[in-house]
Amino acid sequence: MHDMEITNIDDYLYTKKINLDLDEIKKSCQELESYSVKNFRPLERDPNYGNRNLYSVKYILFAFPYPQFHELYDEIKKFFYAIREETSEQYYIESWLNVYEFGQFNEWHRHWLPQTRSWHGIYCVDTEPSHTSYRLPHRNDIIDVQSENNKLIIGRNNDDIH
Repeated sequence: MHDMEITNIDDYLYTKKINLDLDEIKKSCQELESYSVKNFRPLERDPNYGNRNLYSVKYILFAFPYPQFHELYDEIKKFFYAIREETSEQYYIESWLNVYEFGQFNEWHRHWLPQTRSWHGIYCVDTEPSHTSYRLPHRNDIIDVQSENNKLIIGRNNDDIH
């Protein structure tokens, strides 16, 4: 794997294409979804969107030994260390898996408050064509970021909504 160019959007969002085996990681995501459905409480479905929000079950994506998850973890760490400004703070990765059918999406939401100095991100698997919309706190318009397969998107938790 080689490092690819990082794109900076408004000094707020950062994107980078990586080179994981999409077939393997998609298969791993499907296996994790199946495992979660069988072993955890029933999934809550939003009747307006129909998505299967697997964060409603308690698991850590990177704790499962499926192919490519460890490589994804490494890619996220390398990307984050390349874009963050601080050098001494520790950060932790929390993760979950959202599974959607074509045309489904999450409602507008935010993660942590700005004072937490935390970040959020997305890794895209079998997402084309789609995008993620962002409302950044210093802009009045909406920014759409294309959700291309094998793309990482990382942004500050600074009162953005996406």
